[in-house]
Amino acid sequence: MIPQGRDVRTESDVAGALGLPLHEFRRKHRDELEQRVTMVSAAEGRIRLYDAEQADAYTSGRSVPPGPDLTVEQPGDLLSQKEVADALGITGSTVRSYVTTGYLPAGIERHGKRWPRSAVTARLEAGDRRESPEATGAGRPAGDPTNRGRAGRQGPHPRAVEVAGELQAAERGTRGPVSPQEVADRYGIAYGTAQRVLAEARKHQSSQAS
Repeated sequence: MIPQGRDVRTESDVAGALGLPLHEFRRKHRDELEQRVTMVSAAEGRIRLYDAEQADAYTSGRSVPPGPDLTVEQPGDLLSQKEVADALGITGSTVRSYVTTGYLPAGIERHGKRWPRSAVTARLEAGDRRESPEATGAGRPAGDPTNRGRAGRQGPHPRAVEVAGELQAAERGTRGPVSPQEVADRYGIAYGTAQRVLAEARKHQSSQAS
């Protein structure tokens, strides 16, 4: 969960702020960081996200302020697919199905797909009424472009657009090279998937430059 109104940092962000390679940061500083900084994605598994205000204080050597209270639920909290599934008592594949049919909103990209708690609460309070789309707002009219799956998607994936921005920053010299491992850590995806995202980002960057 990304708490309402809070920004986050990845391990790559923290390592970069300390001027260290990711593997060295993990070996020397991860344990200390997690003792002093709130990890907001403790249940996510593959990707670790830390409260930005605290992480920035840690990397700059300042006193680390109190972190967010993760036990307080707020409407603007951003929930991961797993957290949405747990809240609704369904599986991750069913969450994706709900999005495809419009039974849940599409969500936003913040280190992976996320949904506001308010949208999940509304879905939960409405009950399972998929047979009455006019009452729930589920479903989309024929021809709606959001009905397209991955094969029919028009334009680059939002992650690729974001990574393309990092590639541009690397070309300007304002950051180091973008690696597949960094992309994997940033979005909590497999290394092979990160390679494909990076390839799509390079294509998007080239198309924007032409």
